[in-house]
Amino acid sequence: MIVQGNATRTSKDNGKTCSEPRPIYEGGKPGIPGKGPILKTREGAIVLVYADGSTYNWEWDDSRGEPNGDPEP
Repeated sequence: MIVQGNATRTSKDNGKTCSEPRPIYEGGKPGIPGKGPILKTREGAIVLVYADGSTYNWEWDDSRGEPNGDPEP
């Protein structure tokens, strides 16, 4: 299984071919997947942990070496 943007694709032949993309999230912002780890539990559930990077905005202050203010959702 791979995550490409807002969709997953699976392969049954070790990646030679892949399924059609299946959307992860079909609503508006926030909620659109960004990069994150994916794992399979012992029980077989697949878990993707991600943050919606499209709505996370912050600025960096080079002179202080830290972010400006609090991140805005």
